[in-house]
Amino acid sequence: MIQRIIYIVLILSVSVGAFAQADSTELEEYVIGNPDYVVPFKDLSTKDKMHYSFGMGVGFGKSTYGDYFSTYYQPMVSYDVSPKFSVNAGLTYINSSVNNVPVIADYQYQLFSGNISQYNAFIGGEYKLSDRLIVGGSIFYDFTSYNNIQGTSLDKGTGLENLGYSGYVKYKVSDSFSIQAEVRV
Repeated sequence: MIQRIIYIVLILSVSVGAFAQADSTELEEYVIGNPDYVVPFKDLSTKDKMHYSFGMGVGFGKSTYGDYFSTYYQPMVSYDVSPKFSVNAGLTYINSSVNNVPVIADYQYQLFSGNISQYNAFIGGEYKLSDRLIVGGSIFYDFTSYNNIQGTSLDKGTGLENLGYSGYVKYKVSDSFSIQAEVRV
């Protein structure tokens, strides 16, 4: 009989203890205010701060200087410098279908219609303004070898004329989908 009472008391104390843990609303010591990191940022290893991604998308436009439709593919590696700032590097392949776009050929502008494939390498940075809004920019190098309309190779340049830069704003709709507006020069 005493053994049965001891078992009942133990079962009640375990179930009351479990109820108290489930009903607790206090923050534990290891939980910090930023929901992106469970442990403090300074305690993360380099491997935990590195990320990789593969992006793809479309672009289109129409103006008095012609119209275009393009697709791009972009593998990228990034490193978190702080919880809000990260640096990144990667490659971009852009395939554009253009119609009546002015291009330089034989030291003058000529209208071009057809496909253009571009190959870029870039390095850049991103800053989180909020959980959903991100601003960033990059510097890129264009490896593309352009040909003129007759098919002879143009001077693709050997210096700063192959460098460009961009700035963008990204809005994160969900964890797997975002909308981005970018200006490239």
